[in-house]
Amino acid sequence: MTFENSGFLFMAGMALYIYLVSKEWEQLDNMHLALRDKRRDTELDLINEEDAIIYHNAIVNKARAIVDYRNKYHISLSCAQEIIDSILKDATKAQS
Repeated sequence: MTFENSGFLFMAGMALYIYLVSKEWEQLDNMHLALRDKRRDTELDLINEEDAIIYHNAIVNKARAIVDYRNKYHISLSCAQEIIDSILKDATKAQS
């Protein structure tokens, strides 16, 4: 092998390396997206459970539910009251 061909071999080696690394990154990105989608589905279940607990607490004791919600999420009393009222009215969590 001569010195003239070494530049071509180096470029071919770099192209192969870039191709292999890009394939690895693509697989890693796909795994990350799958985990993110799985986590989003799991968090949705947790949010639904939390909504059910808040709804039950609001039915039993509305004032206590407002205070608990305010303390948990560090929001104003009026905002917590609006959210609890919307939970009782619509049985859904208000988007704030």
